[in-house]
Amino acid sequence: MIRTLACFAATSTLLLAQNPRPFASVAPPGSSPSGTAIATDGDLTAIAWNDSVIDRIVVQTSDGRGLEWSSPVVISGATNFPEFKLGRGSIAVVGSSIYVAWRDEPVAPETVFFNYSDDGGASWAGVQDLRFNPLFQVKDWYLTATAGTPNRVYVALLENDAYPSFGFLDTVSVLASSNGGASFVRTRFPETLGADDGASLAIACEGTTAVVCYAAKPIGGTDHELRTRRTTNSGASWSSELVVSTNPKGNLQDSLSERLSIDMSGSIVSIAYLEHPFGGISTGRQWLRAVTSTDGGATFSSDQFVGSYSIGSDCDRPRVVVTGNGDVVVAWDDDRNGSNTVYTVHSSDGGATFGGDIAHGSASFRPMLAASAGDEVVLTYFDSTPGATLACFSSDGGASFAAPITVGSGSTLQPAYNDLYDNVIVAATAVVGGFRAATVDSIGWDDIYDPSETTLGFSFYGFASDDTHALVALSTGTGPISLGPRTIGLGPDLGPIGLFGFVAPLIDGAGTTDLLPNIFAGAGPGIGLSAYYVAIGLGPADYSRITDVGSVSL
Repeated sequence: MIRTLACFAATSTLLLAQNPRPFASVAPPGSSPSGTAIATDGDLTAIAWNDSVIDRIVVQTSDGRGLEWSSPVVISGATNFPEFKLGRGSIAVVGSSIYVAWRDEPVAPETVFFNYSDDGGASWAGVQDLRFNPLFQVKDWYLTATAGTPNRVYVALLENDAYPSFGFLDTVSVLASSNGGASFVRTRFPETLGADDGASLAIACEGTTAVVCYAAKPIGGTDHELRTRRTTNSGASWSSELVVSTNPKGNLQDSLSERLSIDMSGSIVSIAYLEHPFGGISTGRQWLRAVTSTDGGATFSSDQFVGSYSIGSDCDRPRVVVTGNGDVVVAWDDDRNGSNTVYTVHSSDGGATFGGDIAHGSASFRPMLAASAGDEVVLTYFDSTPGATLACFSSDGGASFAAPITVGSGSTLQPAYNDLYDNVIVAATAVVGGFRAATVDSIGWDDIYDPSETTLGFSFYGFASDDTHALVALSTGTGPISLGPRTIGLGPDLGPIGLFGFVAPLIDGAGTTDLLPNIFAGAGPGIGLSAYYVAIGLGPADYSRITDVGSVSL
């Protein structure tokens, strides 16, 4: 295993659990990584990236904590120009299965390849070529998957026909698998798109329903339209095409990651996209709009203007997530104040209405979003003022965000939310870090031999709103041991969980223990024993959130 984090190292001062985990490379020496994509589910996390030294796509895995990473496993043949899209467009993790799709140009025009593993990345089924015709060029693609028996996997493709009889038109296809990626049924929608006028596309799924969206000019048209189709039987059949935009959109540039975003949770489907209201790409001005469905994509609301910027502002990089509780959050950056700034808006009514803009940073761009199965949202973005990538956490569906913390130095970091551990894992080019939603802070533990530190205790925040108490567990070892379905890095000796001074009642996920007299104050210099600890939330039914491991030298 490749050790990446120093969470369990003995230190002379307390390693505060609420600090973000330091970013560290998981790529082996001598490799040259690019194009990282990340996904997580349960006790499995996977990243995929291209190693240009060996010209291969590789995958590395970790558990739901993202603390230790396997060695890279090659899942592709030789590649020429492999690409990854940001977010969910290249990789998905469902249970113990990993699905990866990448674009490459092995001989002729670009195509998309696919591979999957059902045993957590230990073995791989083999590369599948998803192209419809060797002469067709894949302009864009998007992968998504959802749990089933077996899992359902979808890959949407935007292809440019290379046959003159087709008039070099763009065509949208969806490959659907109801057997966990072993085979696909291809649906190639009737060609209603103009010559070389297809722009972005994306797809989202839930249960047996999937919704694909794409922006393109109709044949003979001058403006792009936003269109959708859906399936309710895992891709066996698809609905007719819906045009869900109501105003002329001008020209949209090709780029899934920059122009169009879709997410789905339950019956809510939300799409955020850019329009060129001033006559096309040459103006360099774009606005942000959104449409939402509350019936699984059967119908959509009227598209609405998103944001409170003025006419002439330029919006970029829309992102949207739908939380498990049905809140919708849209993120983007615009230049209303002279330089780019990231903004978010929040909807608590399924996208029918949005609240006011929330600004993040002052010279910020490239937002990315991830959401939980509950109501947690994490936003990452690059802020040029500190020259770092920041993360903001929300526990109320994006209605408000905590103060940002620094999580890396790359300009684009992809967050993934792990519901088993309430854990955020953030990846860039084969470097990984993150943080937990639940945090614990020390009172007097930074130097327990300091005469001025007269009391000892702990404070807690970020626990579940229905947690009644938080408990501190201590150990002289780093385990790991199991706590229900999860792993904690303590043990095997645990204590003094639940004792006076190590337990606190919580209100709205926050609280502070009673303070104990510090009998070590002034005693020093200590015996050099390292103690490790985590804080654990106690919910109505069982243990809930768990913090990262902290350590103190006694």
